[in-house]
Amino acid sequence: MEPAPTLQALRDQTRTEPPAPLPTAPAAAAAAAPVAITEVPTGTWGNLRYAWTERELLKPMMARFLAKRIRGTKLGRLWLLIRPLMDALGKTLLFGGVLKLSSGSGTPYFLFILAGMLGWRLFDRSLMYGMRSVRLYRKLMRSFHFPLLFVAISSLAYPLVEAAVYMLVLFGTVIFFWATTGHFYLSPPPRLLLFFPGFALLLVLTMGATLWLAIANAKWRDWRYALRYVLPIGLFVTPILYPINKLPHQWHWLAVVNPLTAPIEMIKFGLIGAGFIELRAVVVSLVIGGVITVSGLWYYSREASRSLQFAGVGGGDDDDDDDDDGF
Repeated sequence: MEPAPTLQALRDQTRTEPPAPLPTAPAAAAAAAPVAITEVPTGTWGNLRYAWTERELLKPMMARFLAKRIRGTKLGRLWLLIRPLMDALGKTLLFGGVLKLSSGSGTPYFLFILAGMLGWRLFDRSLMYGMRSVRLYRKLMRSFHFPLLFVAISSLAYPLVEAAVYMLVLFGTVIFFWATTGHFYLSPPPRLLLFFPGFALLLVLTMGATLWLAIANAKWRDWRYALRYVLPIGLFVTPILYPINKLPHQWHWLAVVNPLTAPIEMIKFGLIGAGFIELRAVVVSLVIGGVITVSGLWYYSREASRSLQFAGVGGGDDDDDDDDDGF
């Protein structure tokens, strides 16, 4: 592996190269333009400042990540609509139709599932894609200097788009029930505002976990395989498929210490009034979210460049792997 050229190497090369022939007038004018050469920053705050300075690079990186998710498909962008719709329909038929679960608040179970899955899919898909981000971008990371923080952040592209599609499907379903039953299930504006802090808190938790897992998976691919089995368990221990008041009293503590409970309940309550917000659960989510995000920024800033020596080792190439865990 040939490392990216450093500032000192460029300076040494300039000293040893023979004098170039005299440039023409246009070339001399172009060469006279000032060129800024800066050192690549280190440390958490240095990386954050560097990322803010180069923030225009984030958009094309997220677009590239999004394009990879629909690459090689016949239906292309239609999958953005098909996936949420079929996912919610399947869970409604199984848990609402066969197992007779309900929202517990009179809200149609299909709407209840859509509101809960909006938050869960953002968390679930962000972790699965973000965990592979260092391996996915390792060639780019080895060849160019750019904010490495963008590698992890760009993995949020598809989950954020999918969350937006879930929201559109939910709004469409609300309008359908309004037209057919005359009942408007969307929460009124004051309560609707709770959706935004719930969504923001979920993003903090998601980003913190993604920063840790991106480095861990670059070093040991076991994390990717293990997470495939751990995340489905999280779906059942978080009140997404059932209302939180259906939990037995002796298991209620499990919902309180689960950091995903508070943001997802805030999302559900804000959108359709079908959640229950407990202060203890909100405090737990804020504390855990703050700790894993701050520590994740520190760990990622420290280990992102070092992890490149592990990425790609072991005979696997995430760039060429099948995307079965992406669907």
